[in-house]
Order: sequence, then C-alpha cells, then structure tokens
Amino acid sequence: MKTVKQTIACLLFLFLSLIAFSQKNIIKTNAPGWTWGKFNAQYERMLTDYSSASVSYSFIRPYFAQVKELGLLFSTFDVMKARFNGHEVVLDYRLYNKNQPGPRGFYVGPYIRYTYLGLFYEVNNIFEPVPGQAAYDDFIREGIDLARIGLGIKLGAHWVIGDHFSIDWSFLGFGADYYTFRQYFEGRASVAGLEYAYQDETATRFFLSGIATDLTLGWAF
Repeated sequence: MKTVKQTIACLLFLFLSLIAFSQKNIIKTNAPGWTWGKFNAQYERMLTDYSSASVSYSFIRPYFAQVKELGLLFSTFDVMKARFNGHEVVLDYRLYNKNQPGPRGFYVGPYIRYTYLGLFYEVNNIFEPVPGQAAYDDFIREGIDLARIGLGIKLGAHWVIGDHFSIDWSFLGFGADYYTFRQYFEGRASVAGLEYAYQDETATRFFLSGIATDLTLGWAF
C-alpha cells in the first residue's frame, strides 16, 4: 500500500511539474472583442522551445448594428428575417526570441486569415391588398456580403505571469488582403393581377494592404 501511495504521489508531482513548467498549450481569447460583439477563442501550441502554431476562431455579431432595427425604418412593412453577423479564422506560426524560450518574450511570424461579414433582410407584404382581390404575398430580399482573405507578417510580445496567466499582444502586423464585395437583390410584387419578379447580383473584387493587431488574455498549461 505504501508503494502504491508513493507511486501515486510521484505521478501527481510529475503531472503538476509538467503543468507548472512545460506550458506547451495556451488557451486565450480576444478580451476587447467581447465588448462589441466579437466572440473569440484561440489555441496556441508550442512546437519547439522557440516556435509555436496557433488557430483562432471568432463569431462576429456586433451589438451596435443589429439589423432587426431595420424594422424601425420599414414600420409599415413586415420584416420577416434579418441578420448581421460573420466569422473569422486566423492561423499563424511564431518564432520566439532564442534568448528566452517561448511562450514568453517577443515573436515574429506569418499569418493567414479569412473573414466574412453578411448583412441580410427580407421584407414581406410590401403592398396592401387591393379591395376585392385575394391576398397575395410580396417580398423584397436584399443582402451584402464582404469576404476577406489575407496573408502577412506580425510582431508581438507574450507574457506569462505566475506560470499560467497569459497576456499576448500582437502589436504590429502588415500584409495584403483580397476582398470580395457582393450585393444581391430579389423581389416579387403583384400589381393589377399581374405578378412581377426581379433578381440581380453584382460582385466587386480588390486588394488592400492589411493591418493586423490582437490583444488576448488566457491560460498557459
């Protein structure tokens, strides 16, 4: 029994030592983003003592621009569906300063990101039925999509306080982003017994220089 207890104690000590000193994994989130509607989760994994890879996912639903408020603009219509949201995925690779093993200190590395934002609404019953006619269902459906894919290099600094509390600040990132901006519209209306339908879609694509910054809080283990 004594041997079993000693073995368990040694394993527990080893486990706690690995947690306290290895710090191969970091789970974190972009804390400022939660204040305006960017809900983010990130995971960083040390590959060697001086390099790591990370993945970040964000669901974006801005508090200040929910399209349900469009109902105020179309008070005489029936806003059946409305949304304004998106998501973002970022992958990066980091090289830490060899004077201090990661995940501490300054780092530099490439990143790739994809971002999508979509605005959509549907308005039904845009005309009042004509007396004596059967009721009909008219609608307008309209939306805007913005997608971005980018590549770049970023610089940052990572602190681990008390062996676990992580503060990660990517303070400077430069690159290039390729944007796709799409507008679409479709509708149907019944007038004087005749039904009319319309559909249109346009897309614009362009490049812009990319800037990347990020501030996260997390837990290293």
